[in-house]
Amino acid sequence: MGSDVMIADLEERVEVCVFERTRVRVADVRCDDEVRGYSWYYIRIDGYAPAVGKKAGDGSFRSPYTEAYRVRRKGGDAARAAIHDDDLEEDEDFEDTEPDVEDENTCTETIDGVRANTEHGTSCSTVHRNKRRQRRCTSF
Repeated sequence: MGSDVMIADLEERVEVCVFERTRVRVADVRCDDEVRGYSWYYIRIDGYAPAVGKKAGDGSFRSPYTEAYRVRRKGGDAARAAIHDDDLEEDEDFEDTEPDVEDENTCTETIDGVRANTEHGTSCSTVHRNKRRQRRCTSF
């Protein structure tokens, strides 16, 4: 008779938001908002994290047993691209702005669960702080 064996994978991971069918990385806000068809993809800390717009590989959609780190938009070596919670607010490279906004003077945001456009002359971005998203809007 064999004994039951459980192998715990305790390797640190980074997480990137991807379009499930293609594994192409997108802005993290799509996974934060739980948009259908987008999921977190977990890559070992000794692997490579893709830049937004590039295909992710050598990872898994299965949530790790340990907490995963977010990754800078430009990607790179996962250990170097990982952003620790203390760095999220200060890392300008981590701001989630959608690159496919039609009018650069218009920013889409959610108000009471409904998508709405801001006034012209306002620029908005989503910034992660303490694992929560904050909307930052500035007038110009």
